[in-house]
Amino acid sequence: MLQNQGINRAILLGRVCSQPKWRTISGSEFLCIELVTNELIGRGSSAYYHEEKHLLQLPFHVLHENVSGINENVSLYIEGKVSTLSNIDKQGIRRYDTTIIVGKYNVMNTTNAIVAEM
Repeated sequence: MLQNQGINRAILLGRVCSQPKWRTISGSEFLCIELVTNELIGRGSSAYYHEEKHLLQLPFHVLHENVSGINENVSLYIEGKVSTLSNIDKQGIRRYDTTIIVGKYNVMNTTNAIVAEM
């Protein structure tokens, strides 16, 4: 079986920071999630934590029976592709919205972790 092994790949492990919401985007159902990742950045003799928020879209066909386990404060592992859309705001400035379209995920806080793939 051939798989697309392109460069456009995101692999994240983080914490769901708000309650996921269902949305219809371009006629398809997605579970939209905000995921927070933490990174320890060292510079010289000092180091600091950096926290970053990522917007995820889980297509309905990727979800499985463990979807009820995706709640706020749950640890989540995802693999997906980066999607960037541009728009022009009220001041006429072009803005970019970057999301990750999830192809595979794993809820890490459960004893019977299930993996779903696209």
